[in-house]
Amino acid sequence: MREQCSKIKLPQLLALACLLASGPTLAQELQQANYETAQADRGELLYQQNCAACHLADLSGSFEAPNLADNSFRNNWSNRGMQEFLDMLRRTMPPQAPGSLSESQYQDVSAFLLSANDIPAGSTMTLTAANAVVFLNSDVSAVASGVQRTPVPGRAGTVPSPHTRNAVPEIATVYSSDRALSRSYTGINNSAMDKFRNVSSEELANPAAADWTYWRRSP
Repeated sequence: MREQCSKIKLPQLLALACLLASGPTLAQELQQANYETAQADRGELLYQQNCAACHLADLSGSFEAPNLADNSFRNNWSNRGMQEFLDMLRRTMPPQAPGSLSESQYQDVSAFLLSANDIPAGSTMTLTAANAVVFLNSDVSAVASGVQRTPVPGRAGTVPSPHTRNAVPEIATVYSSDRALSRSYTGINNSAMDKFRNVSSEELANPAAADWTYWRRSP
C-alpha cells in the first residue's frame, strides 16, 4: 500500500516542482520596449513643440520639470511598464492640456525619449506589448532592493524629506491631483486671517522679489 502511494505521488510532486520553478521565470520575462526610427524622428518634433518649454530642448530639465535623459530618470523607470509610462503621459502631459495628443503621438514621444536615452531602434514596434518596460534592468538584486523614485511635488514619496512633507499640515485645506498636492492656508489655529491685507496697485505692478510664489512669475 505504501509503495502504491509513493508511485502515485512521485509524478505529482515532480510536476509541482516544475510549475514552481517555471512560475517566477515566466513572471520575470520582461522585454525592453522597442520602437522604430521613424517613430523617434516624429517624436523629436513633437517633443520640441510640446515639451521643450519646460524640459528644455536638450532634455536636461528646469526647476520642477525633471531631466529626461539622466540616470535618475532611467532608474525611476527601470523595469516599469511602458503602458504605465504612456498612461502617465496621457494623464499629465503636456501640463497645459493633458491628453491633447493622439495615442500614436504619445507613443512617438516615448520612442524619442528611449532614443535619447541610448535605447537603439529595432525592426518592430513593441511599445504597447504587455511585458514591455521603459528601461530593462537585468540586475535582479537592484530591482529587489527597490529604486528610489522621484516623488511628485508635495506628495509623500519614497525619498526622505524634511519637516512636514510626509504629513498633512494641521492648518490647511489639501487639494490633490495626479501631478501635485497643494494647500490653502486657513490661518493660525483656524483663526481669522487678520494678518492679511489688501495690496496696492503699485505693489501688484512691482512686487518685492520675496513675494513671488512661483519661479516662472507672471506679468
